[in-house]
Amino acid sequence: MAGQVLTCVHRLRKRLDGTLSGLKAMAKEFLKPHQIKAEIEALSKAVQQKLYDGAFGELLKSA
Repeated sequence: MAGQVLTCVHRLRKRLDGTLSGLKAMAKEFLKPHQIKAEIEALSKAVQQKLYDGAFGELLKSA
């Protein structure tokens, strides 16, 4: 009985470790706030203004 419980716990831990590793890998792909700002600054002023005037501008203000 105790052996079965330990086996189950080990399997769950292995699945959790795999899930966490996958989440960490995904998080590395997202742009950080300073990276987003640099990308926007690289755009032309007309394009920047269009972004700020839309819903994206509201998102930037709230972040």
